[in-house]
Amino acid sequence: MNSCTFVGRIGRDPELKSVGDNDVLSFSLASDTGFGDNKKTIWLDCSIWGKRAVSLQPHLKKGTQMTAIGQLSERSYTTKDGAEKTALQMRVGELSFTSDKTQGGAATQPKSQGGLDDSIPF
Repeated sequence: MNSCTFVGRIGRDPELKSVGDNDVLSFSLASDTGFGDNKKTIWLDCSIWGKRAVSLQPHLKKGTQMTAIGQLSERSYTTKDGAEKTALQMRVGELSFTSDKTQGGAATQPKSQGGLDDSIPF
């Protein structure tokens, strides 16, 4: 099973689109790895599908810190210069908000938006 967890900040305001009878919310997520001179940022193209896409759109903004759990894939594309590139994509299955930038970046309680039962004590 392909399941990955990334913590990062939304890099651009999410876009809500209709694809057939389904809605999809697309956004980029920047996740840092390493530290100091070895710090790198991994960019993921994320998508949330269905009714959750519509309900979450007002709550996701550029700069929002979140934890995303989902299926990771990659796609290849060619730039205008003719260079071959690879992009990482994540179909988000679960997410939680790990801080609220509107409150000066102070951490808040994570708000789960996944399939887990919050009544489970572990």
